[in-house]
Amino acid sequence: MLMLTFALALSVLPRIRSGSVSSSAAQTFLGVGGSGAWWPMDLYHFPEATRQNLSNLLFSQEGLGLSSYRWNVGSGGVNVSNPVRAPETFYVRPGVYNWSADAQGVYFLTEAAKRGVPGLTMFANSAPAPLTSGRTSCNSQFVNGTGAAYGTFLADVVLHFIQMGINIKYISPMNEPDNSFGPSPCGQEGMKVSANQRAEVVEGLYDALSSRGLASSVGILADESSSLSLATSEYGSWLPQVIDKEICCSLGQANGSGRGWSGGYDPTINNALMFSGLMFQSFVLAQEPHYDFWTLVSNELGCSPTEDPSCVLQPNSNGWTDGVIYYDGEYASNGNHDLSGSQRRPIDSDASLNSMAVSTASKYYILAMNPNSTGSTLNLTFPDTVCATTAWRTSAIEDFAEIDAARTQNGGAEWILPLSAISLTTYIFDRSAVSFRSQFLLISN
Repeated sequence: MLMLTFALALSVLPRIRSGSVSSSAAQTFLGVGGSGAWWPMDLYHFPEATRQNLSNLLFSQEGLGLSSYRWNVGSGGVNVSNPVRAPETFYVRPGVYNWSADAQGVYFLTEAAKRGVPGLTMFANSAPAPLTSGRTSCNSQFVNGTGAAYGTFLADVVLHFIQMGINIKYISPMNEPDNSFGPSPCGQEGMKVSANQRAEVVEGLYDALSSRGLASSVGILADESSSLSLATSEYGSWLPQVIDKEICCSLGQANGSGRGWSGGYDPTINNALMFSGLMFQSFVLAQEPHYDFWTLVSNELGCSPTEDPSCVLQPNSNGWTDGVIYYDGEYASNGNHDLSGSQRRPIDSDASLNSMAVSTASKYYILAMNPNSTGSTLNLTFPDTVCATTAWRTSAIEDFAEIDAARTQNGGAEWILPLSAISLTTYIFDRSAVSFRSQFLLISN
């Protein structure tokens, strides 16, 4: 009985983890962003004030301040049954374009560029319908011998927008090439590109970019397969031919746990921490330098706010956890971003499972999750002299609330970072005595 009582007492004591921030960087962050498919089709029809508010939430430094944005260039939606997933195409015939098409997608691409988003990507789910095997935008396949024509289309579109001051940096010519999303009528655009056809797609695009003087300024994201297992099994048959023409990132070996599927809508802190955990796996375990949310804005609430305004605050199994901001209601999940160029510093010990250290020239940011129902403490040491400045916490009852800065012990050699139950906290430290404007770094759902 005494042993049981002692064990129960230990179980309610705050857990203390200790670790040291490394003096060496693990990776340099390129950015955090997300996809513009296909919410612009709806949001474009909202009042201008709403569109501007959303653009500020996503792209301005007063909002999320995202550092990348993926714009979906349309195939024309031929045989796609869902009009929201059927963006118009600029393609009329070879060399002839309708630049007034896709006003919805172009609007938010332009707003991202206006607000200085540095990493703009154009991605395609399918070539224009006249170029595919079935002359459709889905349930079709890339046609051998059309690589030059398809590459010309993509390069002409990018050149058009660059000349308008919208500096698209990357092109993904075959998003999910293993899936045509058939049968017709389809739920979205898709063009199957067999592994032995992919080199032609890349070569055609690279040649078209080169002839326009863009090969050194616009990169090619050559393969964005539906799954890692499909990608790795097919690389050998085509990637060596075009390895020098692709902008790519290392795949890493992410082996962390976590629920990666997006079924169900859940606006609570529990889901926010689950999603933050997925991002931590990408950054810490896989050491990825970049993270894109599948989609930035979603209407998959799973309920009707017009019938029950409070439903947006409750989890349900009918919606989807697939957006950063939800529309058709007042609910929005807000947060901030990793600054491009900042570096992740490894933390030794098991403290790295739920925490991450990020550094700039003047700051350390310690992002720490506590998914448990009791409070805990993270004790950290740094490789250089630091000074705690402030801290911010998101929990079930707090939304990016400012809290006390970390405190020191052992003569300043160690820092104590309290972590409330079921919360995500960002502790900020100055690395020098020079005063810099504070910049915040927080990841939340």
